[in-house]
Amino acid sequence: RPAHSGSAWPLPDAHDALLLLILAYACTLLPFALSLHALRQVSAFSMQLITNLEPVYAIVLAIVLLHEQRVLDARFYLGVMVILGAVFLHPLLSRRRRHEAQPELLATAESKNLVD
Repeated sequence: RPAHSGSAWPLPDAHDALLLLILAYACTLLPFALSLHALRQVSAFSMQLITNLEPVYAIVLAIVLLHEQRVLDARFYLGVMVILGAVFLHPLLSRRRRHEAQPELLATAESKNLVD
């Protein structure tokens, strides 16, 4: 006989169901709809960058608000520097490649070769 009584999958009561609906709308559907709206204003790269940096934002907020930096060692700060370095170097490196290769001209030349 199991240690707990009742069903393995109990149904939530009205209060819990209301809280679940609020969480579903406020923490899932609303942020998703807002991110889709924001995607119309910013590039896909910028949106993905914002999403990928969320753990860094959370850690910084934990440090500032909860003073949780006691367990962070040098490897953590090295990891943060690698992430931020990649974030800030990517636009510089992609801009340099774009000027060197000129992909608009390459695409036009390649399409002319296919037609001829």
